[in-house]
Amino acid sequence: MPTRVAVVGAGNISRHHFESLEDLGEAVDVVGIADLKEEARTGAAARMDCPAFEDSTQMLDEVEPEAVFLLVPLFARGDFEIEAAKRGIHLFVEKPVALDLETAEAIEAAVDSADIVSSVGYQWRYSDFTRKAEQFTSGSTIGMASGHWSGVFPEVDWWGSRSKSGGQVVEQTTHIFDLCRYFLGEPISVYARHARTAANPPDGADVPDVGVAVVEFESGAIAQISSSCLLPADYRVDIALLTEAGVAEISKAHLRIIEKGSVTTLTDPGRPFLEEAKAFIRAAQVGDASNVLSPYGDAVKTLRLTLAAVESADTGNVVKLGELLD
Repeated sequence: MPTRVAVVGAGNISRHHFESLEDLGEAVDVVGIADLKEEARTGAAARMDCPAFEDSTQMLDEVEPEAVFLLVPLFARGDFEIEAAKRGIHLFVEKPVALDLETAEAIEAAVDSADIVSSVGYQWRYSDFTRKAEQFTSGSTIGMASGHWSGVFPEVDWWGSRSKSGGQVVEQTTHIFDLCRYFLGEPISVYARHARTAANPPDGADVPDVGVAVVEFESGAIAQISSSCLLPADYRVDIALLTEAGVAEISKAHLRIIEKGSVTTLTDPGRPFLEEAKAFIRAAQVGDASNVLSPYGDAVKTLRLTLAAVESADTGNVVKLGELLD
């Protein structure tokens, strides 16, 4: 039997998830789309051949989904996830999980209490590049990671407001912070500096446009992560893992393995969005989430790290992650 799936949010990121749901074929039955914007919801509903709703809770009442993909911006998070969990609905949430830890931890508690399957959209974890980088680094110690997210200012109206997006580190570079956790383990401290440097920033924008963070991990490894939304064109989005055996460099477009005397370049990442959706739906069907690589509780740890980086940049102090757990 196909899993009955509803989708909340039909904005920019939704196109990747709709494509994945289409490619899952008979494994899923999309039974409803909800979005506050009429054009977005009706267009998505026509594509997926299902009813459209303005009210997401009304959609839950009427179509009774078994699983939900929540694809709305950060400022719209919180109440819906808890309501879905109370109803026993399996929950996929786009990254990052919330604007603040209080909201994220309340949702995490609801998910844990409901004993539902959860997954968060850190699709880089499902890339073939990531799998092959894991294989390369498995016999070595990763001493350092160097990550970047440098490009253009996203053209969505809420992104430039820190109160709605959290800023680039929380909303976008979170993918690089998450991969650092994935490969290097849990962080113990972070020191960051952010600045606003653009002569002509987008109207109303109050987020920093450049920043750098240094993260120390329990393993002894160190990561340096830079962010910029200052540029007129996309520049680089990548993470390099430095080991005694060489370097594994993961970007959206390639994986480079740099060893003594050789460089190997791979250019096919597979289909990480599809693999992410497949793992979530399969887990919802069989009740085994072992192949879900980013459950909600793990994604909360990545949020904790990015919020610590923002706090460090705001205060000028090193932030110790253990203190955020007290």
